[in-house]
Amino acid sequence: LTLPLTFPTKFKQLIIMNTILGTGDFEISQGFRSFRDWVSQTLDMNVGSLMLRSTPILTQDDIVAYDAPFLDIKYKAGVRRFPQLVPTSYNAPGAEISRKARNWFQDKWNGESFMAVGMQDPVLGLPMMEILRGMIPRCPKPMEIKDAGHFVQEWGDIIAKKALEAFKLGRN
Repeated sequence: LTLPLTFPTKFKQLIIMNTILGTGDFEISQGFRSFRDWVSQTLDMNVGSLMLRSTPILTQDDIVAYDAPFLDIKYKAGVRRFPQLVPTSYNAPGAEISRKARNWFQDKWNGESFMAVGMQDPVLGLPMMEILRGMIPRCPKPMEIKDAGHFVQEWGDIIAKKALEAFKLGRN
């Protein structure tokens, strides 16, 4: 969400799903803190099983596909590191650019936004998305995906159709 600040002429619409601008000036969810702690204590996680916890519609083939890039523990370094990179305090690396992006959205953004949220996401679910929605003027209430967790991309077909409809794009 910091790219529109850097490339403002490239963006007219946003599709936002289970994320946040880590500005460091609000309390991140307990779900995120618990997830970050769990990841830091779990050196060799099963990525496919982790995905299944958040995405109950996955098939066994989907789970195998999510596991495929992670041949062994050394390939999971990024998965383990990423939660530590999310800015959760005011002076954390990345928090300043997130605040600049928030300010840009509030002062200069005149595009359209569409949100979709997985209602089963304890990490960046509805409470965090409502904080983000408050940062983006005219951002409508999110499309709520009842059975989805964090990885709402797995419901991409219905989300894309609703976003195109909201943006008045697509086939007539």
